Amino acid sequence: MSDTKTPGDVRVSGAGTIATGTYRTVSVSGSAVLTGDIECVDFKVSGAAQGDGALRAESVTVHGTLSYRGDAEVAAHLRVSGTASFDALKASDANVSGTLAVTSVSATTVKVQGLLNVSGDCEAERFTCQGAFSVDGLLNAGVVDITLGGKCVAREIGGEAVTVRTGVGALKLFVTSLIPAWELRLTAESIEGDDVRLEYTTARAVRGNTVVIGPGCEIELVEYTGEYSAASDAIVKTVRKVNEGTPEGGDAGA
Repeated sequence: MSDTKTPGDVRVSGAGTIATGTYRTVSVSGSAVLTGDIECVDFKVSGAAQGDGALRAESVTVHGTLSYRGDAEVAAHLRVSGTASFDALKASDANVSGTLAVTSVSATTVKVQGLLNVSGDCEAERFTCQGAFSVDGLLNAGVVDITLGGKCVAREIGGEAVTVRTGVGALKLFVTSLIPAWELRLTAESIEGDDVRLEYTTARAVRGNTVVIGPGCEIELVEYTGEYSAASDAIVKTVRKVNEGTPEGGDAGA
């Protein structure tokens, strides 16, 4: 049932419907259908909710399941430890320890410890991952920091600093005990950044000022302007040093 505690608060603990409106708190611990645009301060789902329209909130927390056919704008924090889906997502701070599927992401910070699926572009000031993700378009952030916790895929990756690594110590042993080694990999068409450091990455092209190709990498082309190095087991088909727009150098392989 739907229970209104105070003006602007609505809680659904059984099965109910939440109409278009402006609320203070929306809380779903049962099953709810949202029939239009919702604007509120806090939006919480520990049960199951689905709806059409736009969602505007200061904070959104999903411990259960939320399926929203509409855009979401979260002024402060988005926390997903369950399963959530939106169209376009705009947020200040997005933290995904469950599963989140969206058409696009624009955020200040994105932290992935679960699974993030983006059918378009993902843009942030800082993108960190210790889980898995799939970005069909461009993953663009000032800092891209990926600790492989599963299969990571993006068409293009761009950032000032791009780092891809496997875990270390106990974290690495734990992850590899759960996930086959061939799944712990980043795959991208192209990766560009000022400082690019990669492990267990497959890419057609990597471009940067400083480029470090670590173990487990398979790269078709590397173009760099400053410094370059590669691990002994890395496979790099072509390396070019670019000075003032003029390519120099030749092939390098392992």
